[in-house]
Amino acid sequence: ANQLTQQNALEKAAQDLIKKHQKMENAVQQHHEANKPVYIRGKEGSRGNNEEDEVELPDDDDLLDGYDDSNDIEQWRAARLQQMKAEQEKKAENVGKGHGDLREIVETEFLKEVTGSEFVVCHFYHDEFIRSKVMDKHLRMIAPQHLEAKFIRINAEKAPFFVDKLVIKVLPTVIFFKDGVAIDRLIGFEGLGAADDFATGTLERRIKKTGILKGPCAFPFGEEDEDDYDSD
Repeated sequence: ANQLTQQNALEKAAQDLIKKHQKMENAVQQHHEANKPVYIRGKEGSRGNNEEDEVELPDDDDLLDGYDDSNDIEQWRAARLQQMKAEQEKKAENVGKGHGDLREIVETEFLKEVTGSEFVVCHFYHDEFIRSKVMDKHLRMIAPQHLEAKFIRINAEKAPFFVDKLVIKVLPTVIFFKDGVAIDRLIGFEGLGAADDFATGTLERRIKKTGILKGPCAFPFGEEDEDDYDSD
């Protein structure tokens, strides 16, 4: 809630600054685009012969006189600094919760882990399945780039209760949680391409579609990755 309030303050300060600049530009435009001919009596004297049409317009400096946006800029900077500080504090908090890496958990830790962070990616794997190793490899690459989400892995053979509870039939299965609730799942390599050598960016974008990942994508889409799956 605090981060949302700071974001709103930043946006309001920026909007106010834009409005004031627009108001100034409109004032200048109204003077320079009058419907009838206007002759300017400047510091160097007057131009034109018709005294009735002759008016004295303010210089651009006069239009700016009294216009001071320094307070708006300072407010915008202050709001931006507060937002950046909140983001850094959130990152530090997430790192403290185990974000930033693909971590192994056991069944007794499952509920605590999936409810302890807002966004969680959980990989149910099998030790002897090559596709589980492929999935681990890509998740290990994505996790450090997206501290907003927690990445965990659990041995399906050693977590029978949650395998049954979540109706997991195929391995690997990756389940995406928000506030402890499963909102989506990736079964096998469904939607990642016909081959096992899909790009890390392909998986990253698949996860991003769930809303779990909030930051920009870090990996190119469709780029071939090295076939080095034995990184346990």
